[in-house]
Order: sequence, then C-alpha cells, then structure tokens
Amino acid sequence: MRRTIADNGLFLLRIAVSLLMLSHGVPKALEYQTLIHDFPDPLNVGTEVSLQLVLFAEIGCSALLILGLLGRFAAIALFITMMVAAFVHHFDDPWAMRELPLLYAAVYATLALTGPGSPSFDAWLRRQVFERGDSASAAPPRVDPGSSRRSSPAEAVGCVACRRTRSPAERSGRRTGVPPGWPRSPLEPGPWSRSG
Repeated sequence: MRRTIADNGLFLLRIAVSLLMLSHGVPKALEYQTLIHDFPDPLNVGTEVSLQLVLFAEIGCSALLILGLLGRFAAIALFITMMVAAFVHHFDDPWAMRELPLLYAAVYATLALTGPGSPSFDAWLRRQVFERGDSASAAPPRVDPGSSRRSSPAEAVGCVACRRTRSPAERSGRRTGVPPGWPRSPLEPGPWSRSG
C-alpha cells in the first residue's frame, strides 16, 4: 500500500514538473529564430548551441519524464540545465532570480535518485526484460527418472529460496557421485584395468 502511494506521488511529481517545464521550453521553441541571435551563452559554446541544449532539456527531457522513459537520464539532464541557469547564467542576479531554477533542480535531483516510479515505461521495460528471465529460471529442476531423489513441494513449484540453497549440480537435476563400476579414488583399478 505504501509503495503504491509513493509511486503515485512520484508519478504526480514528474508529470507536474514536466508540464511546468514545458511552459518554459515551448515559447522558446516558438521564438527560435529571434532567440538564436541574443540567447545567453553561459558555457561559451555559441548562442545557437546553447539554445538547442536548453530546448533539448526543457522540451525533449520533459517529454521523456512524462512518459517515464529514460527517466533518470532526463532528470539528470534537467538538473544540470537548472544548475547552470542558477549558478552560471544568474550568477550576478539577486537570490530571487535563482530561487526558481534551484527549486526545479531539487525536484529533478529527487527524480534522478528515485527514478520515475512504477507507472512508467522504464518500470514496464524492467518487468518485461528482467522478470521474464526470472520466470524462465523458476522452472523446477529436472530429476532423472531412475533417481531415488524426490523433489519437495517447494522445489516442484520452483521456490527461489530452495534454488539458492542447493548446489549447482542439484539445481540442474544431475546426480552427484561416482557412476557404478568406476573407481572411487585414483589408486583403485577401474573397469579398463586388466587383471592378471
């Protein structure tokens, strides 16, 4: 129950902050031609490249966060963008100008640490890839028909704890021990040795 509430909180947080960030990015994209010439260049990479990086973060990464796809990457990219805005672009400005980028940066740091939550494409892909692999390995081990070893009810259903406590040979269903007629030590003669 608590996990569901926490996941719903993360979902609400990432949707809200992404929609708010889109309200900053979309107007910049609509005025792209006029902003190319006078957009701030705090990293000295050129005004057009700076604008493109900001648009990638504010629009592209916000869209990724809404979908919950590559959520941590998108949150880290937006966190870096907000830190540059707060401490490089607004370096000489009063604290009130830095407050909004720092508030956004705190939210993006939280999302980078927690991930996008379970209602996301990241969680769906993780379930498809990793849990499908676990279900294939959860099959009960095969036991040879002539074996005297019987599997317990927990082993029959593929109990994870049982698989962890048994040896690899037992997990694969192979018998351990020496085949009949073979020597038990290197000094003992085997079936290939000649008598007399």
